[in-house]
Amino acid sequence: MPAHALPRRLAPRGALTRRLGWLGLACLAALQPACSDPAEPATAIVVVVDADPGLAADTRTLIVRVFGVSGAGDAAVEVQREERSVPFGTGVGFPYSIGVTPLQGDPMRRYRIEVEARDALSAPLAVGRISGGYLPDEVREATLRLDDACRAVPCPDPSTTCRAGSCVSANVDVTTLPPYTP
Repeated sequence: MPAHALPRRLAPRGALTRRLGWLGLACLAALQPACSDPAEPATAIVVVVDADPGLAADTRTLIVRVFGVSGAGDAAVEVQREERSVPFGTGVGFPYSIGVTPLQGDPMRRYRIEVEARDALSAPLAVGRISGGYLPDEVREATLRLDDACRAVPCPDPSTTCRAGSCVSANVDVTTLPPYTP
């Protein structure tokens, strides 16, 4: 049904750890039979979470929630699969990458990721969401940016996110996302 998640801080772009570490950990985390053969293509989304400088400076914790969605329209069922509190500080910060693979390797499933930046007192600073689907045998990269203009802007509908101070659709068309390149 829902997606498995692999929240993890990855090395900076271009680093060998990002290329090999993420895929290896995704295989272990998802425990999918397809991962046993490294020659077999992966189906995944890598969401790179970033923030405007002011918001990034104030963030001390990132709460990451991953939801898996199966079905479509009125028959869609969403289940929270993972929630992690990620303390920011030495060695951990923005950009922060989250790898998501569909449960049982089923590319017809959908995902939704919600990230909440919190300050030193654990007060929410901003919430960002992204949702979408997968392409079979492809790893695509999406960006989720936490915007300073979204501080204290609630978007109560879970299918929306805040961009430039306004609530807009959080859905991304996977066919428009670039391939993941470490």
